[in-house]
Formats: sequence, C-alpha cells, structure tokens
Amino acid sequence: MRRGLVLSSWNRWVSANGADGAATLEGAKVSCLSSSLKGCRYHLCRDASEIADEKRRRESMLQGLRGWRPGSPSDDRYRRRIDSWREMAERFLCELYSLRQASEAISRRYFDGNQPLPPQMP
Repeated sequence: MRRGLVLSSWNRWVSANGADGAATLEGAKVSCLSSSLKGCRYHLCRDASEIADEKRRRESMLQGLRGWRPGSPSDDRYRRRIDSWREMAERFLCELYSLRQASEAISRRYFDGNQPLPPQMP
C-alpha cells in the first residue's frame, strides 16, 4: 500500500464522477491532477539502504565540484553543472512554496484553519 494520494487513482475517480475532468467532492469542485515530476529525473528510495546509497552518490557529485578552480580546463563543464543544479533548486523551491501556500489556503477555507494533511514524516 502506498502512502498519500496516488494521482492515477484520483484522476480515475474524478473522470468517473464528473464531466470534462471535473467532479464535486463534499460540495467543492475538484479536477484531475498532474505531476510536477514529469520530465524530471528522480529516484524513489524504498528503504534505508537506498537512502544511504543516494546520499553517497550525491556526496560524490559534490566532491567532484570541490576540486574545481576558475579558469581550469574543465571550467565550462563545471559551470554548466552548477547552472543545472541552480535551475533545479529554483524549480524545486517554487514548487515547494506553491504547495505550502495551497495547503494553508485549503486549511483556512475548508478546515477552519486546521491542517488536514498528516504531519511531516521523519
């Protein structure tokens, strides 16, 4: 069993319960959802050993950047990598703050200021 909302299940329910991809749930209009991860490379860690492997991989990538010196022969490669990481971080932060604002607006409007989502996982 997966934790949280599975987009495919939600979208099937919306399609089955509403016209043009929109349905009503407890009097509120709802529609199909899309994933912001489409086109993004990501890795889902299923257990502690996979998390440790991913941390090692990321640390290795960071170590590769630590040896960089401006003006070195690999200058262009490092600059492209840094620009790529910066762009990913910007997209991630925009998405993160958008979701947080949406969650707060939903809790105020429909749940009398109470948080309907489960607390953060450790």
